[in-house]
Amino acid sequence: MTTRNVENIDINLPNLIYALWKKLKEQRKMQIIFLFCFVLASAFSEVFSLGSVLPFLYVLINPIGLWNLTFFRNIFIFLGINNPNYLLLPMTVIFCLCIVFAAFFRLVTIWLNCRLSAAIGSDLSCEVFTRTIFQPYKYHLERNSSELIAAINIHIPQSIYSINLFFKLISNAIIASSIIIALLIINLKIALSLIIVFGFAYLLISIFIKNKLAANSLFAVNATQNQLSIIQESLGGIRDLIIDQNFNYYIKKFIKYDKPLRIRDLQNEFLGSFPKYALEALGMILIAVLGFLIKSLSPSTVNAIPLLGTIALGAQRLLPSLQQVFTSWSAIKAKQENLKKILDILDRQNYNKNFNLGYSEISFNKELRLSSISFKHLNQKKSIFENIHLTINKGECLGIIGTTGSGKSTFIDIVMGLLIGSQGYLKIDGLNLYSGKDSSRKIRAWMSKIAHVPQSIFLSDSTIAENIAFGIELNNIDYRKLKNAIEAAQLNDFIESLPNKYNTFVGERGVKLSGGQRQRIGIARAFYKNPQILILDEATSALDIRTERKIMEKVNCLSKDLTIIIIAHRHSTLKNCDRVIEINGGKIIKEGLPKDVLY
Repeated sequence: MTTRNVENIDINLPNLIYALWKKLKEQRKMQIIFLFCFVLASAFSEVFSLGSVLPFLYVLINPIGLWNLTFFRNIFIFLGINNPNYLLLPMTVIFCLCIVFAAFFRLVTIWLNCRLSAAIGSDLSCEVFTRTIFQPYKYHLERNSSELIAAINIHIPQSIYSINLFFKLISNAIIASSIIIALLIINLKIALSLIIVFGFAYLLISIFIKNKLAANSLFAVNATQNQLSIIQESLGGIRDLIIDQNFNYYIKKFIKYDKPLRIRDLQNEFLGSFPKYALEALGMILIAVLGFLIKSLSPSTVNAIPLLGTIALGAQRLLPSLQQVFTSWSAIKAKQENLKKILDILDRQNYNKNFNLGYSEISFNKELRLSSISFKHLNQKKSIFENIHLTINKGECLGIIGTTGSGKSTFIDIVMGLLIGSQGYLKIDGLNLYSGKDSSRKIRAWMSKIAHVPQSIFLSDSTIAENIAFGIELNNIDYRKLKNAIEAAQLNDFIESLPNKYNTFVGERGVKLSGGQRQRIGIARAFYKNPQILILDEATSALDIRTERKIMEKVNCLSKDLTIIIIAHRHSTLKNCDRVIEINGGKIIKEGLPKDVLY
């Protein structure tokens, strides 16, 4: 699918709305069309309710005058009313019914607006989350996680609010137009006067405040994302923060963005609200002036009072609709950067909807081969690897050593398919994972054969069982495999000492566990997966020698077809490997038996 990056779209509301329209499902587009059809019905009900005011007031003041109008007299005779003295009750009923129907259509329109906005918001939220987590690993390395958190928790809700306001804007614009048409029919000169005064006032205000609203919108988006980063940093490092007593540093950073953000939010709220009170006062003054002129210029007010009452009611209906149009426009303008952020995420490249589909033809029966692999991160001139060649046979246990920062973990990321070499290729039994349109599917199929245990284990705030069977629904956990994995990772004694055994919650990021316990859960997770390739990246660094030895014995006793790659600083961890390589300066500088490389 060809996409157009929102960064290149002129940031005005019509372009943003059109860009959003293209992202909507066909079902949502049909629902929007239905909504606007209902809005038209609501507009007609407003016209009828306003049109019923004039004859109702005539009946109250001068029923004979209304009866003398041929149009109304024919209608009354058709309804079986032959005397003007009997008009009061039917006209009262008709007037009340028109008001009730108008109110009903308005309420249903508001409900449909909210319901449809929420549905579109849910679509956008799920799509943003899906597109983001399906991005390549390199994308996530180059961006802050606060961007996604801000998108889901801040930009999406604000965008839903903007969508709801847009529907309100269109609805009220249609209703206001219908009221204006009704007023023009009732009295052309007076209606034109009201339109010119109110229309010019709102237009003038809009021109003066639109740039301020846009500037506030941009500031709010950046400030909220910076606040999220500060919260993540301070809570993520709360242990060091408490020890070092650096509270004021983060508090000052938070206040730096928070106070101006609240001030600008208040500015936007004031700018959207203040015309209401000014123009309501102006409207009342115009009605008073109109009443004075009618009384001064007309000897009789019997016919003038119904007209004045109808115009007053029309203005009372018109002003809230015009104010809602203005308020919606100003609020959307103040939130437009949120919508722009969401559209920008939805337009990102490298998104593959088929990434989660398997690739049935891939197999690993012979070897994994890296040929002429080079790699460097974005915006970095120096390559981490240059022209790497390595073959790993199925069933082999390969050890990797190297100084800190030599690129061992990056090398593993390339082997797993998380990072793609800028040059060269990765082949599995002769199948090039980098070639073809289905490259991402082949890489995903390759990843499904791998279990990776890093030095820092990610644990969710759930039970030990759920963390070992990571990503599997609680009801679908295989407890036989779970117990075998727990035993192999030397977790038996620890879990048996817990009141809730493997149903014990570990806390956020495993905060209730020691570093060694977290590592053993990570190792148990790898055993549970029953992989074809097991990668241990400093996976036993937090364990004591005795526990590490027992785990490595379990690893060495696994199937001879299991391919194992171990990164470790302890030479004792690698002594039973079939082969050891040493990486330094982006190259493999040593390769051979453990006794030849380690000692």
